[in-house]
Amino acid sequence: MISETFDALEKYACLLQECIPPESQVFIDLVARAEDSRLDPLAIYTFAASKGFEQLAVACSFHALHVPISSIDEQTAMAMGPIYFLGLARLHEHRKKALSKLLQKPPNQHEDTATCSPENRNSMMRAYGLIAGYLTWGAESDTQEDWIKACFMKLKGSVECSRCEENVNERVQSVLDGWARVIKTI
Repeated sequence: MISETFDALEKYACLLQECIPPESQVFIDLVARAEDSRLDPLAIYTFAASKGFEQLAVACSFHALHVPISSIDEQTAMAMGPIYFLGLARLHEHRKKALSKLLQKPPNQHEDTATCSPENRNSMMRAYGLIAGYLTWGAESDTQEDWIKACFMKLKGSVECSRCEENVNERVQSVLDGWARVIKTI
């Protein structure tokens, strides 16, 4: 039905970007539909891409990240066209690389104290490295902050030194802040 409506608008030489601006209820409803993970989050992105409706494609591209690039069939890729398919593929790749880069930097270390030896700090650094590796391996381009936090909670529970724990907390918060700033749309 939406497709038929858009086809009719185009038939009468109406530019979709002008007839359906981002502040319109139709635009808002289409983005909300893309946001609903129970539906096909890629459908609205593909539809917008096939119509060259860039504003809608951009607004829906983050939600399209819920679908792995490798699972997009040929028909869907053809419908969205090479520019929008490439844009989505690059967005997937950029976000994965950005998270990996954020995780590479370990927590700061402090000097020796009576309660924290170099062995304790090295153990904490190995644990951080294992969790960061797990996150890098398992993360998707739409990884949620809650999952990142939950993974690091295991590390924070095993850190005995309050200064090491503070350094881990700062590093995790830095990862989360950086992840929140990584581009989310094409």
